[in-house]
Amino acid sequence: MLLVTRGELAGPREYGFLFADALAPVLGGVVVLESKISVQGLIVFLGVTAGSFLFTATDDLLPEAHRRSPSIAVPIATLGGVFFIALAVGFVSSLG
Repeated sequence: MLLVTRGELAGPREYGFLFADALAPVLGGVVVLESKISVQGLIVFLGVTAGSFLFTATDDLLPEAHRRSPSIAVPIATLGGVFFIALAVGFVSSLG
């Protein structure tokens, strides 16, 4: 298994974080399914979660991508991702 580190071999600490990262979504799904969260509460929770992901992407990931590769491919891929998400949201909202 390849685990990206800073040029060192992955140790138990890195594999512990990898395991915790893999386990977190499963535990989150179980908590949501087992708790009696209202639809309105779930909407707020998902909105805050999506907002934090968008903040991370725009504050950290996109500037780093532009710094490493200043070509036109990065903005095109970014706009393509935004367009794909808009299509997906439109499709899901048209289902019902």
